[in-house]
Formats: sequence, C-alpha cells, structure tokens
Amino acid sequence: MKRFAVFTSFLLLAVSLSVAETPVERYGQLAVEGNKLVSQKTGKPVQLRGMSLFWSMAGEGSGYYSAGTVNWLADDWKANVVRAAMGINETWGQGYLTGGKDANKQRVVTVADAAIAKGIYVIIDWHSHNAHTHTDSAKVFFEEMARKYKDVPNVLYEIYNEPTGTTVASWTNEVKPYAQTVVNAIRAIDDKNVIIIGTPTWCASPEIATAAPVDGVNLVYTVHFYSAYAPHKDPLRAKVKTSLNTHNKAVFVSEFGVCMNTGKTPLDLDEATTWLNFLDENNVSWVNWSVTYKDEGASALKPAVRKYDGNWTPDDLTTSGAYIRGKMIEAYNREESNTATLVTDLALPNPPKTNESATVAPVAAVSNTFSVGPVPASQSGNGVKFFWQGKAVAGGSLLIYDALGNSVKNIVVTDASSGNLSKRAIGAWDLTDAKGRRVTAGSYLVKGKVTTQNGTAVSVSSIVVVGN
Repeated sequence: MKRFAVFTSFLLLAVSLSVAETPVERYGQLAVEGNKLVSQKTGKPVQLRGMSLFWSMAGEGSGYYSAGTVNWLADDWKANVVRAAMGINETWGQGYLTGGKDANKQRVVTVADAAIAKGIYVIIDWHSHNAHTHTDSAKVFFEEMARKYKDVPNVLYEIYNEPTGTTVASWTNEVKPYAQTVVNAIRAIDDKNVIIIGTPTWCASPEIATAAPVDGVNLVYTVHFYSAYAPHKDPLRAKVKTSLNTHNKAVFVSEFGVCMNTGKTPLDLDEATTWLNFLDENNVSWVNWSVTYKDEGASALKPAVRKYDGNWTPDDLTTSGAYIRGKMIEAYNREESNTATLVTDLALPNPPKTNESATVAPVAAVSNTFSVGPVPASQSGNGVKFFWQGKAVAGGSLLIYDALGNSVKNIVVTDASSGNLSKRAIGAWDLTDAKGRRVTAGSYLVKGKVTTQNGTAVSVSSIVVVGN
C-alpha cells in the first residue's frame, strides 16, 4: 500500500505552482475596482506586463502576428499579456479600412487565439489616431470581437490607440462620445472583459479623461510614455497620480518606449527604470512598443531579424529588446518568489505517520474550509479524499499536477454528504492518472475551485506526496 507524507521542502511546491499555472489560471477574469485592475479570482491587484506587436499592416511587423511569437514571448520573456495593434486607416500600408480588412482582422484573431491557448492575456487594439472619425466601423468590429470572445477572460479591448486632441473640448466633444458608443456596443454583448480607453494628447493627458469618465464598468484609461522625451517624465507621472489618487480611476500603460516619442533614439533606460518602478508601486500594467525589426530605438529586434516564430537569441535583440526582456523576467521571478514565500509561511509541520496510513497537509489553501485526508483502510482504499467544512457544495473541480507542472487528472467536485454534516466529502483521488494508470511516487499539487450552493466560488490548493 502506498503511503503519503507532508512535503517539507517547499521549493518544489513553488516550482509546481509556477509551472502548473498560466497567468489566466492564476488570475482568471479581470475587473476594475476603484483605481486598480484586479483578479476576480483572488480579489487582489493584478499587474500585466508584456509586448505590443507593431502595426499589423506594416511589413516590418506583420510577420510576427503568429502563435510562435506569442508562445516565445510567454515562455522566454515571461510576458503575461500581448497587444495586437491592428492598423486602421493610415495612408501607408493596407490597414483595416484601407484595403486590408480581412487580412488585418485575421492577424488579430491569430494572436488572440494563440494567447488564449497559451493562457496569457491579449489586448485587441483599434490602432488609430483618429478613431472618432470612423465610429461606426469601430462599433461593428468590436461587436464582432465581443461576440467571439465574450466568455473568454483572456481578452481586453483597446478601443482608441492615441487620440491626438490635446484639450478638454476634444475629449468632451470627440473622444468621449466615441468611447461611450463603443463601450455601450461591447457591453451589450460582453459585460465583463476590461475595456481600455484612449486619452488626449496621444494618451499623455489621462487626467483630462478621468476627470470626466465614460460611463460603464471595468474601464481603464491609457497612458503612453517615451522615457527620453522630457514632457513624459515627472510631468506625466504627476498626471498619472492625479488620475489614480484624485480621480480614483485605473490607468493602463498600453504603450511605452525607452526612446523618444518618435520611436527614435536617444534611449533613456534610467528614466524607463524610474517609470517601471513607479508602475510597480501603483500596480499599473504596462506593454512595451514593440515587436518589429524596424531600424529605430523602440524596436525589440535588430533590422536583420526575420524569425517570425520566436527563438530569438540575445544577439537578435536591440538594446530596448534586451532591457525589456530583462525587466519582464525580473518581475516574473519576483512574483514567483513572493508566491513561494506565501506557501512557506502557510506550511504545516510534518506530522507523524500512523501504521503506514496516509498523512497529508493542506498548503496555501485560500480557504481553511478545504482539507485533504487519507481514505481509511476500512474502506479498502489507499487514495485521498477531499473535504469541505461548512455549507453544502454545489460543485467545482480539482486539478492534479505533478512536480513538473503536467496535468495528471481532473477531479469533479460533488457533495457526497447528506443531512446537516459540517464536514463534507466532496471528492476523492485514487492515485491514478487520466488514463487509469497508477501514478509514481512524488509530489502532487491539487488546485481548483469549490462552489457553494449560495454561488460563492473559493479557490483552494493542497500538496500531496505519494510515497513508495
């Protein structure tokens, strides 16, 4: 008979957590509460960090609208979001409204579907400087995207890239009416996914928009900065503070560069670091411009690079690309370290074994009403049971992962107890995988959700170590 022990080396658990969970598995549906982007799963602030692709119709960037690029950014750069910048009606290239409707839309869908498959977030960006002049076209496009992705938590909609107006009047008379129309159109179909709204002065005047916000829920306002451009230094951070603290509205840096606002050199990495530290302190999400081989300071790739499926070497990256990749990996490692610390703090001491029976310990459970215990020998079992302390359970599911993050088995949660029992058996694992094969000795992570009959969904987790 196999036996269990508490896993006392929590480094492996931390690895299991980081490998097993994609960003969307970790955070789930996003929402806006006050001035923060938050996870509806945990109730805590979320900071997305990632890359924007280049104009979708541009030869220097369109090839990177691929699953390979998305996967590489997620795996190698540790991006948890990617932005699909669909060119609309610019005079160069065939944009969505200038002869390339189907091709550009397909590029966006390719990126969105790849991000969904990878478990990261994706921004569908109507990349225009004068979107309010073609409101009807934007409305039709976002209605189509909302119908396609309304039940997909990975998707965010960015409805206006960079309004060029600089005044309160331009916001009041042009951008806000446009935004309200498109927001209403999306919300008639998709009432959840976050909508990102462009702000005046090429998104460098968020305080104008947040002083007179658009009506609706789960709305954030854009900030774009280029760190070498003087007006985008302390003066712009002061505007962001006004939006966050005075107006209590959430902002999102959906585009920034470490160069001039033209995309050209010089670079200012010190100022970029000041910005990123500021964004970290305020839990503001950011996306860097951009994945392209165009010969300019904002480009992530050198001019000779044509690797459209990722696999970029350090030599393929520009100064900007190498800097941003490093910052994303640094932030990812910091988050994983914080997760590991949390798990260690919640760990239970190693209890004694009794007659070779199963002994398990819940670790890092979001709810202390969830527990795991051995199947008693009297029931001719040598697996584990899952228990819920409290009100009746309506359902849910638990996923079993091995130490490498591979999915082993899905356990359906059902309330098997009757009467008014306070401790309810809600499922069991017989130590087999999805194909019915006995699992090998080692550590296994249990993660999932339990939904009570009043509709409350609680995330739970535990570690189980299978002995020889």
